[in-house]
Amino acid sequence: MKKLYILVFFIFYLSSLNAQEKSYTLSDAFQLARARSEVLADQQEQVIQSEEHYKQALGASFPTIRGAFSYSSQHLIAGSGEFTDQTSIKLTATQPLFRGFRIVNAIKQNKSVIQSQKEAADWAAYQIYSDVSQAFYLLLYLRQDKQLLEEQQRLYDRRMQELRGCV
Repeated sequence: MKKLYILVFFIFYLSSLNAQEKSYTLSDAFQLARARSEVLADQQEQVIQSEEHYKQALGASFPTIRGAFSYSSQHLIAGSGEFTDQTSIKLTATQPLFRGFRIVNAIKQNKSVIQSQKEAADWAAYQIYSDVSQAFYLLLYLRQDKQLLEEQQRLYDRRMQELRGCV
């Protein structure tokens, strides 16, 4: 049912474009449809999300760095106006030697997910191209059929005028 709506939309859309005396090719129609496709945009977004998950999994293999900073100031003697300042900085880095291939498997899994999302996006583009090409050629067929019917109507009208002239 969704394909039918797409086909009807493109038939009317391309007809309105033709009424404006513009000529569009199949690749022009495909580019217009691709730019307006929500399905393809969703697939592209899922590819981006999968790539971000991959980067997160890859980042888990790097060391964990933590830092802390503290600053304190206190009066030494009440009323003397003397202060002591104390600053401390702590920086630690931890890197486990072995995590049981959990990170390696997560990285491999995310690579596979990225590949499958890219293939799903390619399939969505293929489906759009298929739908647009069906609508495009249906429009060309209907235009030609319309021209033939108009020519046939003109011939019938001319024949009717000839027959009226003979009577």
